[in-house]
Amino acid sequence: MEERKYLFLAILLFTLTSLLAFYLTEVNDLRLITSKVFINNYTAEIDLAGKIRLSESYTFRVKEDIFRMLFRAWEVPLSVKENLPYPFVKFEDFLSLSGQDWYVKDYSGRVYGEFSDRRSRELVEKLSMRNEVGIVNPNYFTPGSYFYRVYYSLFPPIEFGNSFIHLNLKLAKRHPFYKRVVIRLKDERGIVEKVFPHVTNWSLRRKGDIYEITGISPANANLGVELLLRPAEISGFFKRVGNVRERTEDANRGLFVFRTLYSALKGVLFVLVIFFPVWFLLLYLWFGKEREFTVPSFLSYVPNRKRKPYEVNLLFSGDAVFGDENAFYSTILDFANRGILEIRREFGSLVIKLLKDSGNFDDYESKVIEFLKKFGYKNEFGRYVFDVKALKNRIEWLRNERNYEKLREMKEWFDTVFHYTNESLTDSVLDRSGLNVIGILIVASALLLIAIFILDNIFSLSERFFVDLYPIYIYLFVLLFNTLTFAFVFPSQLLGRWKENFYREKLMWDAFRKFLSDFVLIKRYAPEDISIWKEWLVYGTALGVADRVEKAMKELSVKVPQLRDFSSVSHSLRNSFSGVESSVSTAVSSSSSSGGFGGSGGFGGGGAGAR
Repeated sequence: MEERKYLFLAILLFTLTSLLAFYLTEVNDLRLITSKVFINNYTAEIDLAGKIRLSESYTFRVKEDIFRMLFRAWEVPLSVKENLPYPFVKFEDFLSLSGQDWYVKDYSGRVYGEFSDRRSRELVEKLSMRNEVGIVNPNYFTPGSYFYRVYYSLFPPIEFGNSFIHLNLKLAKRHPFYKRVVIRLKDERGIVEKVFPHVTNWSLRRKGDIYEITGISPANANLGVELLLRPAEISGFFKRVGNVRERTEDANRGLFVFRTLYSALKGVLFVLVIFFPVWFLLLYLWFGKEREFTVPSFLSYVPNRKRKPYEVNLLFSGDAVFGDENAFYSTILDFANRGILEIRREFGSLVIKLLKDSGNFDDYESKVIEFLKKFGYKNEFGRYVFDVKALKNRIEWLRNERNYEKLREMKEWFDTVFHYTNESLTDSVLDRSGLNVIGILIVASALLLIAIFILDNIFSLSERFFVDLYPIYIYLFVLLFNTLTFAFVFPSQLLGRWKENFYREKLMWDAFRKFLSDFVLIKRYAPEDISIWKEWLVYGTALGVADRVEKAMKELSVKVPQLRDFSSVSHSLRNSFSGVESSVSTAVSSSSSSGGFGGSGGFGGGGAGAR
């Protein structure tokens, strides 16, 4: 059955998109796939015992042999030998397990390190920046992993009051992607009052006197930790300020609350997107699965002659919400059979003459009449004549004159009869409750995506609250893709249930279309009555199988006057419409081508990199 075919294709597609979303968020981050270098592991161990000691270890992952230096830079002065009279970082030691040459360039530009040849040192002196530590290879690093660890003593600015000390350590700001971040705080003296992680997608755990923060750090995201400490002897440059605790908490207000909201939203989207095929199947079973009817596999007669051709096209040809150009062509044929118009050839052109332009026409039929009158002319007898050749000449003239306003107006008229919708007619036969669920998901995910994008760009959500919005964006994009794909690709009736016995009628029209598509069956049941052939041609056109009926009529030598002329009007109007569309599209494209408390402040900064 066609319904099961679409259901299978939908579930297959949604399964693939769910697997893709899972892969891009949980298995292999898209940002890592496109990065030429990233930090596979970064570990910072901070000891708060008097002098603040920091050891950093980096595992660089190099994917192309285009880098000669893998480094860590500081935004504050980096000293090797002397103590400075202002906040600074002091280099203590370097460990490289990969056996590479390493270097330090201090705040004054002096170079220290271990170099196996002259070229390494020259490269460092030429390319490295001040306050930089790293490894160097003048012959380029081959793809692979490179590890090193650096030891420092920190002398940061420290705000203090009567009861608390505030310390804000920023470990990185400009850097490639850090796939895994671990920050360990060693607090043997028990001076830590509160810890505020400035790590993306962080988790915080305490094991004895060790606080461990884990997370990730997307490229150029703030990375660090902010601490509220009890008074104690600690290295740094002290500055008295008031309300230390209140100011620290205010600067980080909402950090934990937002983290909880973010985790909840991510969890909901994860379940919704990853299990979307399951939810879709449940929606189908609840809103779309039809009860069984028994109808013949083939029908050689029109199932319901009370149905006008455009209604058959709209409801039973494809998507029950949208008609197509065959509604127009079948209505033209139906009008010819009813004596409302006649189709003939004159002077190398196809001409449609209206014999009746008023009467008991319904909404769509009135639109077709108005279309023929709008782009036709009155002859000497006062009748409207629609000339296809004249229409094509008119389109060509408007294109040459670049009268895009008239072309747009013309396209709107074509859309009126070629893409017909009738909500009340559809709703009279189809319960679309399941489609409303899809519509709600489209609107909700689109609004949420826009809101997050705006807030992130205006208020820097990801930096201020240290969350990675990448998985949220992936989930919302996939959710939008799935719902919009269903809305525009799959027939609406897949999540809509036919009312009363209309599903039986739909099956009968399917059986009639199958009959008209089978040349062998048509030959077997070929009628002598020309009126039946005309009827088959009209409804075959509405169902999109007119070419099969025309072929059978030609091979069986059935003489129907409208056959040749109808084929011409169908092809000519298709070409004319595509000409209008391309002209309007060209018009549209050518017109459009024309330190301190909280957050990202703090002592340190810089980050890793490669050059």
